[in-house]
Amino acid sequence: MDMKEKSYETKAVLYYLGEPYKIVRKPSLSARKGYVAAVGKEILIYGNYKTDEKIRMVLEKWYQEKASVYIPKRITYFEKKIGVNCKKISLRNTKTRWGSCSSERHVMINWKLIMAPESVLDYVVCHELCHILQMNHSKEFWSLVETYMPDWKEKKEWLRENGHSLEV
Repeated sequence: MDMKEKSYETKAVLYYLGEPYKIVRKPSLSARKGYVAAVGKEILIYGNYKTDEKIRMVLEKWYQEKASVYIPKRITYFEKKIGVNCKKISLRNTKTRWGSCSSERHVMINWKLIMAPESVLDYVVCHELCHILQMNHSKEFWSLVETYMPDWKEKKEWLRENGHSLEV
């Protein structure tokens, strides 16, 4: 979705772990600027913002904070399941990749996956951790991914079709 099309008005919708949340804008009641909270199925944005760009920045920071807690937990879960461990985890905003894994076992995950359904985020995590055992996209690699995520093709297709919409 083009940034110009994104609306941050009350009742607009953003996604968090694949679930729709309505935006509710609230005037700032304290000195804290840029406070964002998810309550029920709403993302509350506290602040008296003049531009959409300021709102986007505050929301992006909130999503990054959520991703920095949630994604490492999913990595730990799949490390145990697959029997591997990565040396370093980084969360980035990359234009063309959802994740990567280096031969040094450094795993990078795009933080915007926090907006995707949990199972899609898990697919990317599983995919990258399988690269620790198989550093290519061979038949053996995909067989390994399928061992831990039998429906990986559906998740990959979801990203191909919907990945462009994972924007704040």
